[in-house]
Amino acid sequence: MVGTPRSGTTLAQQALFSLAEVDSHFETHFFSNLNYRNFLRSRFYSKEVICRDVLCRLSPRDDFKVNMRDLPGAFFDVVRDRLDSLGKFIFVEKTPAHLAHIRSIEKACPVDFDLVFLHVIRSRYENVRSLYFAANEYPGHWGGKRSLACCVRRWSHDLRLHYNFLPRRGVHTFVSYEEFVSNYRSYLEKICKKLDLECSITIPTRNLKNIISENEDWKGKNFEEVGQGRVYDFMSPVEFERQFRFSSSDRRMYMNVVEGCL
Repeated sequence: MVGTPRSGTTLAQQALFSLAEVDSHFETHFFSNLNYRNFLRSRFYSKEVICRDVLCRLSPRDDFKVNMRDLPGAFFDVVRDRLDSLGKFIFVEKTPAHLAHIRSIEKACPVDFDLVFLHVIRSRYENVRSLYFAANEYPGHWGGKRSLACCVRRWSHDLRLHYNFLPRRGVHTFVSYEEFVSNYRSYLEKICKKLDLECSITIPTRNLKNIISENEDWKGKNFEEVGQGRVYDFMSPVEFERQFRFSSSDRRMYMNVVEGCL
């Protein structure tokens, strides 16, 4: 499950995690850490150690060991063991930043896995507003505060990444955050149908603490009923569009992606 940060991936993850056949976990950042390229940062930490720690936390075995040269393949081995031990059929790996690492994930995926990417799309105004407040209220968790212009650029950058996979609908399924919130039950049924899941929406929602890390303070309102979270004061949509004008290419791509959603 991928998307721009604050696009609604946690909502979709929570909805699927409530189904009996589905297992999930909090964000692993496995492939984004594995593919990280920064000389200075590599002097202070080992990406292999961090990725191995993720696998150890995911693994159902206490004696888990992994060959560092096969970390990408080991991720899927751990997922397979985890599903077998729990008697589940689907594992939802939700890290929005993995949108930039789809090629690496596809390359590492074994041929016997049914790999599906759920792209969660949220309108530019709402996504930027949510990202801006999260980054500036909790800068320690976001690598520092971010300007509105920076948040707009991030949304536009990720829109292009989404757009590149639009011709491959099937493996890549596009989910509209706005439609999901407006028609929660019926839209969840659409997603379940796409994943060949029985939409047993009468099952109580599981404890979100299993999929939201204790370090993700900004996700506190995810525990509230859908659509009932806090709304921050922000500039109006008209003022926002006047200050950050939608480019014609962004508008075209966004319309095409929205039309491609379930």
